[in-house]
Amino acid sequence: MSDVIDTLLQLIDIPSETGREGRICTFLAQELMPLFGHDGVNRISNSLVVGKRTGRPLISLYGHIDT
Repeated sequence: MSDVIDTLLQLIDIPSETGREGRICTFLAQELMPLFGHDGVNRISNSLVVGKRTGRPLISLYGHIDT
């Protein structure tokens, strides 16, 4: 649980106003790469597309990273 809290505190500390999402996008990409691999985390400008094709039905989740 302390890892989750540490990650949350790091996220809260990163400025991410609309138009300034670069740092938080980089942070999230680095955190997700161990889970999805380098090919599973694709950054497009200040957006992330995360996941892998598995041949199973695709589920998409969308969210904002700006505050």
